[in-house]
Amino acid sequence: MANSSVPTHVDANTTTTATDMLERRTVTLGTELFEAVRGHKRSLFDTQFYTAKLIDWAMADEEFRVALFRFVDVLPALADSAAVIRHAQEYFRPVAHRFPGMTRWGLDLAPDSLLAKAAAALVRHEVRSMAEQFILGETPEAALKPLRKIRKEGMAFTVDLLGEATIGEDESLRYEQRYLELITVLSREVPLWKESAPLIAGHVGEQSPLAISVKLSALYSQAKAVSQEKSSAVLEERLGHILSAATASGCYLTVDMEDTSKTDLTLATVRRLLDSREFRSYERAGFVFQAYLRRTESDIHSTLAWLRARRTPCTVRLVKGAYWDTETIAARLAGWPVPVWQIKEASDATYERISQLLLDNTSLVYPCFASHNLRSLSHAAAYAESIGVARTGYEMQALHGMAEPIKAVLVNRGYLVREYAPVGELLSGMGYLVRRLLENTSNSGFLRQGFHENETAANLMRRPQLPAQATEDAPAWKPRERFQNSPMTDFSQATHRAAVLRELEDLKSRVQSAPESIYPIIGGQEQTHLKASVPTVSPENQALILGYVANATAKECETALALLRAAFPVWRDTPVSQRAEVLFKAAELFEIRRAAFTALIVLESGKPWTEADADVAEAIDFCNYYALHAPHLFTAQALCELEGEEDYLLHEARGVCAVIAPWNFPAAIPCGMFAAALVTGNTAVLKPAEQTPLIGRAVFKLFLEAGLPGDCAAFLPGLGEVVGEALVNAPEVSTIVFTGSRTVGLHIIEKAARVHPGQEHVKRVICEMGGKNAIIVDSDADLDQAVKGVVQSVFGFAGQKCSACSRILVVGDAYPRFCERLADAVKSITVGPASDPATLVGPVIDAEAVTRLRDAVAVGKRSCRVLAEGEIGELQGGNFIAPIIFAEVPLEHELMKHELFGPVAAVAQVPDFASALRAANASEYALTGAIFSRSPENLRLGAREFRVGNLYLNRGSTGALVGRQPFGGAKLSGVGSKAGGPEYLAQFVIPRVICENTLRQGFAPMKR
Repeated sequence: MANSSVPTHVDANTTTTATDMLERRTVTLGTELFEAVRGHKRSLFDTQFYTAKLIDWAMADEEFRVALFRFVDVLPALADSAAVIRHAQEYFRPVAHRFPGMTRWGLDLAPDSLLAKAAAALVRHEVRSMAEQFILGETPEAALKPLRKIRKEGMAFTVDLLGEATIGEDESLRYEQRYLELITVLSREVPLWKESAPLIAGHVGEQSPLAISVKLSALYSQAKAVSQEKSSAVLEERLGHILSAATASGCYLTVDMEDTSKTDLTLATVRRLLDSREFRSYERAGFVFQAYLRRTESDIHSTLAWLRARRTPCTVRLVKGAYWDTETIAARLAGWPVPVWQIKEASDATYERISQLLLDNTSLVYPCFASHNLRSLSHAAAYAESIGVARTGYEMQALHGMAEPIKAVLVNRGYLVREYAPVGELLSGMGYLVRRLLENTSNSGFLRQGFHENETAANLMRRPQLPAQATEDAPAWKPRERFQNSPMTDFSQATHRAAVLRELEDLKSRVQSAPESIYPIIGGQEQTHLKASVPTVSPENQALILGYVANATAKECETALALLRAAFPVWRDTPVSQRAEVLFKAAELFEIRRAAFTALIVLESGKPWTEADADVAEAIDFCNYYALHAPHLFTAQALCELEGEEDYLLHEARGVCAVIAPWNFPAAIPCGMFAAALVTGNTAVLKPAEQTPLIGRAVFKLFLEAGLPGDCAAFLPGLGEVVGEALVNAPEVSTIVFTGSRTVGLHIIEKAARVHPGQEHVKRVICEMGGKNAIIVDSDADLDQAVKGVVQSVFGFAGQKCSACSRILVVGDAYPRFCERLADAVKSITVGPASDPATLVGPVIDAEAVTRLRDAVAVGKRSCRVLAEGEIGELQGGNFIAPIIFAEVPLEHELMKHELFGPVAAVAQVPDFASALRAANASEYALTGAIFSRSPENLRLGAREFRVGNLYLNRGSTGALVGRQPFGGAKLSGVGSKAGGPEYLAQFVIPRVICENTLRQGFAPMKR
C-alpha cells in the first residue's frame, strides 16, 4: 500500500496555507461533481415513477413519512389481502386527503371485497418494487445477474446478507452457513466474468472482484455486552470459519459496525482473529467505523497502533452511521450519555478529520469512504491528492439503489466506486429497506437537501465545523431537585464488569473463610444473645454457606414493637425534610456500593448480573422518588376560597408499619416499602425473606448509616409463621405492607381484619401477590421483537418475578412461525450460575421451588406438547430447572391457570385478536400483560380492554421503572397500590381536615 512521505503539517504558517488550499480544492472538486450530477439524465433514485412518488411524498410530509415506513415494516407479516388493506387504511387514512394517489391502495374499499384483493396485490407490487431498488435478489444465485451489471457499469461491489436479526442458535448457524454458501457461489461464478478484470489497473481494491460484509451479532444469538469474553470467543470461532473461506478465495471481508453496545465486542473479536497465526498476514479483511460516534476517532488511533504491531495492513470503511435515532433514543431512555453527535455537521466534521487520518496512514490501512455526501467524498479525494496518495490507494462506496448519478460521475472521474449490495428475501428485508428510506428522506441528508430541496452548491460545500453543543451527556444528577431514574450499569464498559467480578470474588472468599452472622437489630443494636445457627446458602451452589441467621422470636417482636410505638410520636413530628434526607443519603450509599450490592444479590438470590444491577437501581429510585414526593404530601392543602372559613387537608403518619419483604427483588422491594413507611413518618419493622437475610440486613444497615434513628426501625429476620404472624396480629401495628405469594397475602388480609385487645385502629394492608401474566402476539407482530420480549419476560431471573409472563397467546397465522423461532430461542438459552455473566437463566431460589416446578413440568409433559426445553448440562449443586415451553396448551389447562413462578410457560393459538383479549382477561390475576402488534387499531383496543395493572405495548411484561411505570395489579394480584407512583405514599398516612370559622362580630380576614 502507498504512503505519502509529504508531511501534513510543518509549522503554524504551513498549516494555515495547507488548510486553505485543501478547502479550496475540496470546494472546487465538490462543486464540479455536484453540477455534473445535477446534469445527469438518470433519476437520483433511479426507480419506477410511483415508487419515486412515494419517496417524494415522504420527504414532503412527516406524518406520511411515518405512516409509510411503519406500513412498509409490517407488510411482510400480513398473510392475506384483507389484512393488507385494513393496515393500509389504519396507517394512511389520516393523511390520504393530502395525497390523492393513495386511493389506489384501497383506502375506500371494504377489506374483504374482491376489489380489495386487486388493491392489495398492487400495494405488494409497489412496495416490492421499492425493495428491489435496494436489494439485489433473494439468493446468491439470483444476485449474480445484478452483480454482473454492477461490474458492467464500472463499479465494484461488496455483498451483505439480510436476515441478521438472529434470536436462536439455529438461526445464527444458518446465517454462518449462508455466508459460506455466498462465498462459494461468488468464488465459483464471478472470476469467470470478463467484467471481473480489474476496473482500474494496480488498484488496491481490485486485487479481487470478490468482497463481502458481515454483521457479527448475527453469528451468535446469545452475544451480550455483560459477557463480552465468552461472546467474543464464540464469535471469533464462527467468523473464523467465514474468514477461512474468504481467504481461500482471496475475498475481501469487512465486519460491519452495529450499535455502540457492540463496538468494543466487535473491535476485540476482529483484532484477536486477525492477530491469529492463520490470518495475521491477510490484508483483505477489516472493519467499519462510524463517524457519528463520539468515540470513533479514539478507536481509529487505537486501531492504527494495533496495526503497527500486527505489521500487516487491513481495510477500513468509514461511514457516517445508520442508527442515529436508535442510538439517541436508547441512550436517553437508559439515562446514559448519548454516544452519537447530536448535530449532523459534527458527524461530517469528524468524518473529514478521520478521512485525513486514514489517508495519512495508507501503509497501515486501505481506506474506503462510504457516503452519498459529495462534500465528504470530495474532501477525501482532495486531501489524498494534496499528500500524494494515488486514486489506486483508496475507494468510494455507496449503497445499491441510491444516488446512481453520483456513482456514475465518480466512475467517470476515475475513482473506484463500490456498491454495498444486500441479498435476501425482499419483503422480509423491510428493516433494511426502512433504514434506507430514512436515509433518503432525512431532513439533514445531502441527497434531500441537494436534489430534492435544491440547496445551492455553495451551501452544500461549506466546510463543516464541530460545534460545542454537538454532544449530549447524561442529565446532571440532581435527585433533590427532580426525579430521574438511576441508569443501569453499562456493562459494555470493561471497568464495570471488572468491578462486579471483583466484588463477587471478594464476597466468595470472605464467606468461605468466615460466613456472616445475621442477628435481629432492635434500637440500633444487634441482638447477639441469640444464636446464629440457621444457614443461608447460595442458590447456585448450596455448599456455599453465605451466613448463619439468628431468627427472631415472639419476644424480640414484642420488644421491637414496644420501642417503635414509643418512638413513633417523635418520628411522626420530625420535619418531613429531615425524613426525606435519610432517603436521599441512602440512595447515595446504594450508588457508592452498587457493585457490592449487585454481587451480594447475585450470590444470595441467584439473580444474573444485569438483573441484580437493576434491583439496586430500583432501590435507589424508590429512595429518591419517595423523598421528592413526601414533602408535597405533607404540605397543607387549602380547600376553600370563601371568606369566613378556612379549610385545610393535612396528612400524618399512621403508626407502626410492618414490612414483610419478598426474596425475588431482595433489595428493591424491601427498600421501597421500608422507605415509603419511614418517609411518611411511620416507624417500621423490616422482616426480610427467609431466603435473603444478608441482603435485607445490608439494606437495613444502610438506612441506619444514612441517618435513620435506631429506635425508629427494627430488623427482624425469622420464620414467616413466627415473626410474620406476630407482626400481623400485633395490636401495635397499624399498617402491613407485603409482597409475596397469594396464599400468604390473603392470609394476612384475613388476619389483619380482626381487632385485637388494645388495638386502636383498623389495620391497613398494602398487598401485592403475584400474577399469571399473558402476552398477546398479534398476527402482524414483529416476531424479532416479540420473541425477544417473550424470552426475557418468561425467563428473566428464571421466571421468578410476579410480572413474569407464563401465558403466550398467538393470533392466527403467526403461530407456526412464532413457535419455530421461540423454540430456537429457548433451546439456545444459557443456563448456569448467576455469577457467570453469560447466564440468562440462573438457579431457582431453593429446593422447595425445584420440587414444585418439576412436578408442574411433569404434569405438562403428560398432557401437552413440549415446544422446546433448554439444557442444564452437568450443572451440580445448585437449584437448576431447565427452561421449558409447552405448545398447543388448552386455555383451561392448569398450566394456563396457576402461577408457577419459574422458567415454565404455555403457548396457545387463538383465532383472532378479540379471542386473545378474552383469553388474556380470563384469569384470577390482573398484574401485567403485553401486546405485540403493528395494528394501530388493535393497540388501541388492547389498551382499552386488556385489564391489568401494567400493560406494555410492543415490549415485554417485566422491567417496570419507578416513576415511569408505577407497579401494582388488581383482582387477586393485589390492591393496586402502584409502588413507585404518585399515589403510593398516601396509603401510609391518615388524611385530616381542619376547618376554622374566621367570622367574628361580622368581620373576617379578606382572602387574596
